[in-house]
Amino acid sequence: MDSIPAVFEKGVFKPLKPLIKYAQRVMIALVDLVLVIDSANDFLLKEHRKINKNVVPILNVPPLLPPSSTSVLLDLKRSLKGKNQNAKIVIYVGILHRRNGLLQTLEAMKIVWQDMKNVLLVLVGVIAPSFREDLARFMDSEEVQERIKLIARWIPYKELAKYLDAANVDLKGDERFYRKLAFAVKAPEAVMEAIKLFVEKGVFVEVTYLVVPGWNDSEEVMKKIFGWIYDEFGGEKVPLHI
Repeated sequence: MDSIPAVFEKGVFKPLKPLIKYAQRVMIALVDLVLVIDSANDFLLKEHRKINKNVVPILNVPPLLPPSSTSVLLDLKRSLKGKNQNAKIVIYVGILHRRNGLLQTLEAMKIVWQDMKNVLLVLVGVIAPSFREDLARFMDSEEVQERIKLIARWIPYKELAKYLDAANVDLKGDERFYRKLAFAVKAPEAVMEAIKLFVEKGVFVEVTYLVVPGWNDSEEVMKKIFGWIYDEFGGEKVPLHI
């Protein structure tokens, strides 16, 4: 099923878009209280308070933890290495949801574990209710439970970089792609800053660019994204997978 932004992009209801936005603004102005489900950047909160001062936000992600409280990764690394000095740790950071390919990731880890028993998977991020059930079904044995650790909160990239040897980062497209499909306001700039930070901290970084026809496959967008990678890192330092 298409999202509302995707339907608008197809042009089916595009003529009605200004009218719907106007009606939304009128309703926000007339009510006594507005509850908004917002992300950490407070985008909706700021927009709605221009119309109605009585707006209360409900954050759909927790705020980033200050550096002093992110020792959880260091403690985790120590505890894992204490059990197995040769352990290799794979970290996934992002929304823990099946739509992000995590079911496939879990199945891939089963194959890895057939030959590499010392690989541990750490999942970092807010877990979607539906994925809790998926994860519970997957962790059906004590052996699997020992190899998967869950940190159900956000960790700043600056802190995370201290514990990474390598990272594969998805750079999905331009501002339109992130705003319309991912509902992210500060991307791709925030993703680019994360890539730069990892490289500066000595992390080996690979960038993945998944082509979505009609959204990020134009020559203009690709030149912008690929040109940024080349200008920042040259032609060899950061591999690009398309």
